[in-house]
Amino acid sequence: MDRLTPSLSLLVAIDAGCFRAEVFEMFRLMLGGWICCLGRRTIRRVWETTGLPQTQDLPGNLCPCVIAAVWKVAAECIIRREVESKV
Repeated sequence: MDRLTPSLSLLVAIDAGCFRAEVFEMFRLMLGGWICCLGRRTIRRVWETTGLPQTQDLPGNLCPCVIAAVWKVAAECIIRREVESKV
């Protein structure tokens, strides 16, 4: 289920080039879950909030170190784009 509003989808789509296609879809899914999740936002609770069927378990590749690495790459991509736009 896509929980992103059209305007947020456009904003997030700007950074699609920073991710592989399947990783970007997972990022969008987790972002929607994070926004909709009430209370403490653990990875498990955000995943449960995505609305996927209960039969689909939390992917094993969503450990905190992987998420941190994805954010680092995304941040570097955004910074690089900002620097290039000023040159």
